[in-house]
Amino acid sequence: MAISFTTKKPFKGHVYVKGHFDRKKCRTDATLTRAANLSIPFAICDVQKKRSYSPKGLFMQTTVVVAFHPMFITKIDKSYFVKCFYTESEQKVKTQLDVRYYLSLEFYDIHSIRWKPSFDKTIINKNNLQTQIVTQQILPTCKYEVLNGGPTGRPVNYVYVGQRVYHKWSCKMGISENTIYCMTVHSCIVKEITGREVWLLDKDGCALDKYLLNSLDYTTDLTGGQTSQVFKFADQSSLFFHCQIRLSIKQVQCNVCCFKITAFYENNKKIGKLLLQ
Repeated sequence: MAISFTTKKPFKGHVYVKGHFDRKKCRTDATLTRAANLSIPFAICDVQKKRSYSPKGLFMQTTVVVAFHPMFITKIDKSYFVKCFYTESEQKVKTQLDVRYYLSLEFYDIHSIRWKPSFDKTIINKNNLQTQIVTQQILPTCKYEVLNGGPTGRPVNYVYVGQRVYHKWSCKMGISENTIYCMTVHSCIVKEITGREVWLLDKDGCALDKYLLNSLDYTTDLTGGQTSQVFKFADQSSLFFHCQIRLSIKQVQCNVCCFKITAFYENNKKIGKLLLQ
C-alpha cells in the first residue's frame, strides 16, 4: 500500500501509520520538499484485512497521520482512514488473471485528550544573608490551572488537539493583598512517558517555540499566563509539563520581561499532567 502527499511548503514533519510511529518502516520523516511518500508493509504495520464476497475481493485498511510539526501533533495535522480494495476475478485457466485495485480515502481529524493538571511545590531559600532574622515573611501559595479559552474561563478536564486553552500560574499571599515579591514562570519543559522532552520556556521565562507557547503575560505581580492551542506527541497517551516559579524581591514594581532576575526563592517542580484519550 503506497500513499503520496503534496504540500504547499517544504515538509518538515512525519507521515506515519497511527499507533506505529516508533517503527521506521511505518513512517516517513521530513523530506524538506513539497512531497511525502509512504509505502506501508501490511504485516509490520498491522494493516487490517477484511474479505468481501460481494463484490469479491479483499479490503486493506489503516489510518495514516500527516503531522507537520517535527515533534508534536497540532491542530493543522490531518489523519486519513485509507481503504484499498483488491478485486478478485475468477476466469477459466486459459484466461489471464486480471487483478486491479481501487483506492478510496475517508478523512477523520479527531484527536482527543483529557487534561488533568497536577503539581507539587518545593520552596528553596537561597538568601545567604548573615544578619539575624527578626521576622519571617510568609511565602505565597502558588497554583497552576488550565482554563477554557482565556483567563476568565472555567477549569477544563477534557480538551482536544487544537482547542484554545489558557495556562495560568498564580500565587496568593493569604489575607494580605500587598506583596514584596515578583513572580516569574520559567524553565518549562514538556515530556512524554518514554523520556522525550522539549523546552517551551527558558530559564528567563522566554518562549522558545512561540507556536506551542508564547512568553507569558503577567496581569499582576503574582499572576501570569498565556493562551495556547492543545498539542500532543505522536502515538503517546500522556504529556507532562514541568515548570518552575521564581519569587524575587520586588524593586518598586515588577519588571516583567525576558531579562535575568536574581532569585531569592524558587518554587521547583510545578508539574502538570496531560492524559490523552
